[in-house]
Amino acid sequence: MKIDTHACDICKVQKREVNHWFKAFTFQHVVKGKEGLMGIQILPWEAEFPRVFEDSNVIHLCGIECAMKWSGRELSKLSGNPCVETVESV
Repeated sequence: MKIDTHACDICKVQKREVNHWFKAFTFQHVVKGKEGLMGIQILPWEAEFPRVFEDSNVIHLCGIECAMKWSGRELSKLSGNPCVETVESV
């Protein structure tokens, strides 16, 4: 019997049964054979994914905080602006 173990791709914590995890992926729209806009999607752990995103392209996120970190980084890449990891006090 195979036991699946997953770790958060942001903070590396191991998944347990009681955690409220998310799965996420990036994708690119293809319109009339041309690559188009990039996007991201975050779904609850229990949600079914399109087959193309099974396994290799899926990002594992342990909760809202890590989902926010990941989405901020990805949106920053999509917009062309570097993501700032730290906040400086004024």
